[in-house]
Amino acid sequence: MTAFEVVQTILGFGSFTIALIGLCYKIFKENDKKK
Repeated sequence: MTAFEVVQTILGFGSFTIALIGLCYKIFKENDKKK
């Protein structure tokens, strides 16, 4: 694996993680409103 491939993998994984956190945050906020 080249350094460039490692960077691409990290960026791809980072984008996925941010999307996942954003989704969890949105769900949490929706649940919070119902209480």
